[in-house]
Amino acid sequence: MGQHHQGKVDMTSSSSSSSKSTRTPPTNNKNKFSDRISELKHQLSHEDFNNDETTLEQVLSAQQFNSASPMIQNHHNITNSVSPMKNPSQDQAVVPHEVVSSTEIINLIFDTDIASDIDDSLALLSLLHLPSECVRVIGVTTVYGYVEIRSAVSRRIIQAHEQDLGIKLDIPIVTGSNYPIHEPVVLPCWHARTEGIGVLTDDEIRELKAQQDCFLDRHELEKVYSRRAAEFISDKAQELNGNLTIVSLGALTNVAMALQLNPQLPKLLKKLVFMGGGVVPVDSDLPQVFEKGKEYHCHSCHNIRQDQYAAAMVFAAGFNFYCVGHTVTHSVWFEGSVVDKMKSLSFHRGIDPYSNDNIVEEYQENYLRATHIVGTLLDVWLKHRTCSFHKPINGTCPHDALTTYEAIFTGKFLNYVRGHFVVNEQDGRTCFLYDPNGNAHIAISWKDGMVNKMMELLKETMFKSLNSMDSLKNFL
Repeated sequence: MGQHHQGKVDMTSSSSSSSKSTRTPPTNNKNKFSDRISELKHQLSHEDFNNDETTLEQVLSAQQFNSASPMIQNHHNITNSVSPMKNPSQDQAVVPHEVVSSTEIINLIFDTDIASDIDDSLALLSLLHLPSECVRVIGVTTVYGYVEIRSAVSRRIIQAHEQDLGIKLDIPIVTGSNYPIHEPVVLPCWHARTEGIGVLTDDEIRELKAQQDCFLDRHELEKVYSRRAAEFISDKAQELNGNLTIVSLGALTNVAMALQLNPQLPKLLKKLVFMGGGVVPVDSDLPQVFEKGKEYHCHSCHNIRQDQYAAAMVFAAGFNFYCVGHTVTHSVWFEGSVVDKMKSLSFHRGIDPYSNDNIVEEYQENYLRATHIVGTLLDVWLKHRTCSFHKPINGTCPHDALTTYEAIFTGKFLNYVRGHFVVNEQDGRTCFLYDPNGNAHIAISWKDGMVNKMMELLKETMFKSLNSMDSLKNFL
């Protein structure tokens, strides 16, 4: 899920706030953030760097790759001080630790807070329409807030896709943790109040909320309920032993809990790709010089803040980590004829996005059932945004679709800088330290021409499946 703005939102926790938690908040963590930074700086000071500082152009030329200018394109609706880099290298670009082979099949777990912002649904639909020769969906895990509704919405999309194909797919949907690992929760759960509207009945929505809220003892919830996704992640990582990728599109709670269950998880995953993170310092632009030992205190993001303790744990664990944040996702805007057509397929015929009063479930000939489901969710989301901003909103930022593409086609669309990413578990503040051997790859710019390619791929996969690798050639 991407960044959220002010508007009509439900900021209530999805579990009973009156119940006393048996979880113990983390202790002695006041200086963990600064201690971790100091530890990394000491470590970096003893590494063999050729220079005490590295320019952005040197970073971009550190690994040769046939790509043109990584200029950032026009931004849409940026609400923080993220600026495109100035005078980047015109003929060289950084590549990530390992660029994915065009013949490699990615085993993917889709970890999502789907059903609030529309970008998760767009990403899931596009993912299902990619060739089986490039990606195998191992499962969907849901996280944060109304996780039962998120699982039900995921199930509706996947079931509609199965009906389109005429076959039953083996894609488990596993409900995960609905609240952060530790309390006190700094921010209550963010909900748009549109979760499930248009594709689930009011009775279904009420039942799913009640099913989730019945766990009044959060200690029992921790033991029985919220660990299901973590156990699924751990088991699949063990089974696939180095050949599993997780794309994390929400809070990192499920991944952190899986790490608690299995400390070997970083070695068992191929990579972890996260929607969030960035290297643009607060009140500044993307650095033109990355200096050894310098602290770059950067913008946080929604997905980190919703469980900053989990984020701090996961970023410190040594995963092969990729972060796709607003520095690059705000360069794309999904609007126009494709969005208009998808909205025309919507079951939601009313004006009020918070009501199921006027639902007509009809399927137009020659359009996929799954496209109707996601079109309904898109229509409701844009109605919600229109209400929130008191003006027509006709498009959206597909943060999660881009992140999912980078999980599968790593290094095809984006340039990265490597280093260490540290999260303050108390308030979600972040710090980046440059290190060409670091485990965190942070997206900083687009490869030349790939903004348009990415958007073409997204639009194409809203309406049809790409059945072969050859059908991907025009997009990669």
